[in-house]
Amino acid sequence: MLDPATRRILKVFGFFLWTIAIFGLGEIIGLGLAQKRIECRYESHDGRWLALVRSHFTLTPPRQSFWIRDLRTAEETRLADLERADGACNGIVWSPESDRVGFLVEGAVLMLYDPADASSLRRLELLAPGERGEGLAARGLVFLPARRSVRYDVCRADRAGVLETRELAY
Repeated sequence: MLDPATRRILKVFGFFLWTIAIFGLGEIIGLGLAQKRIECRYESHDGRWLALVRSHFTLTPPRQSFWIRDLRTAEETRLADLERADGACNGIVWSPESDRVGFLVEGAVLMLYDPADASSLRRLELLAPGERGEGLAARGLVFLPARRSVRYDVCRADRAGVLETRELAY
């Protein structure tokens, strides 16, 4: 049997750990209680798949990873790790048939995957390196399956307004 002072200390410490775990603060203060946080997720059009982007703050350097979850079986598959030097994922887009998923990285690169076998299909450079330096970003991505291409708008990253619309075959 523990004495009352020890019980109070354990109760306060337990509350502290639960608070950290619930609010996801474990990663911030380095306890590693919450290993990853879901940054964004998007369900496929047919309702079978869920694409996820997770941030791993406890890794050095921090990075993101791309995942696919089969909603029928709840099985998750890691597609790729995005190194910090590559930037961050800021969007997910599905093809209308749900046979391709694209992860938009830094508004400039679209990484395509097949969810059925978790294979990498292509890496599409939507913007030239010089355009990225000018503060441009690709937005509003749409798959055009009949033409096997992706249509997107080129915008200024820091304000609204479309500069031009482009199409790129995949």
